[in-house]
Amino acid sequence: MRQLRYSRPPAVPPQFTEARNKRQKVRAAGLDPDYWYPVEYERAVPPGATLDVSFWNSSVVVYRGRDGRLRATCSRSSPSANGRTTLTGSKLRRVDRASHAEAESAHQHAAAHLLSLQRPDGCWEGEMVWNTMILSQRVILSRITGRMPGDPDRAGMIKHFEATRTAEGGWGQHREAQPSVFCTTLAYVALRMLGRESDDPLTEPAGVARGA
Repeated sequence: MRQLRYSRPPAVPPQFTEARNKRQKVRAAGLDPDYWYPVEYERAVPPGATLDVSFWNSSVVVYRGRDGRLRATCSRSSPSANGRTTLTGSKLRRVDRASHAEAESAHQHAAAHLLSLQRPDGCWEGEMVWNTMILSQRVILSRITGRMPGDPDRAGMIKHFEATRTAEGGWGQHREAQPSVFCTTLAYVALRMLGRESDDPLTEPAGVARGA
């Protein structure tokens, strides 16, 4: 019998006093790499100005482009006399123009592709693929309310569980995901309510993995 393999739980940041490097100290202090942190006030960067600021010992250049919008980039040109890397205004203007041209080209191509997919009636058609959580909850709710689906619907539900099961014998958060304890447990309960026994080939691997 196959066992389900689950991904590792997210690592817990160490205490600040136990952090051994800069990255661990940042996480221990509560900084999140997926979050944007302020580095300067907007009023401190007038039109055409560039400002080199430091955040966690890293140099960041903040500048205002020709369109008046604020932008930021990491300093990555040649080292200056004081040992810090700097990015001159002329280089920033070239980056600004290049970035704008690339963004405009990408926008035009994306819009053209989107319009090519539009149906004559003005709509776009696309398949929505998710996991089995909603289906499992629908079956459980039907059992609670005493309104279980008829045989045709029941067969279709079971067929969907068969088609979406992973190679390990469970059900994941999406089509390419590893088995999820949450989705697999819900699917196991739903299948039992749909009439599948615990030793059924569809439910047995999931039951073994979750200790049923």
